[in-house]
Amino acid sequence: MSSSTRLAPFQSTALPNGWLVFQQGSNGTRAWSLLPEDARVMHAEGEAATEHLRARAAAAGAWEKEIPATWVSLPTGLDLQVHLRHPGQPHKETLEGGLAS
Repeated sequence: MSSSTRLAPFQSTALPNGWLVFQQGSNGTRAWSLLPEDARVMHAEGEAATEHLRARAAAAGAWEKEIPATWVSLPTGLDLQVHLRHPGQPHKETLEGGLAS
């Protein structure tokens, strides 16, 4: 049996330098990022804040993507339609239990 080294979260993903998604709309500019030094999703609104976040992402070599203003961004990746059983089968899963997992 061979031994394996457990990888840190960013080493085991396709985007080891993190990612940044930004959106320009009628309400201004918004951005979300997940960079190795933050270890959590960061959010910024307004020109100055999003430019600062974009500069940090560029310095880290993060993947960057602009999304249309008409899209809804779910930066944590929760697909409500597929992964929650509510309504219909509360004996199998509740909204509280599904969102907590």
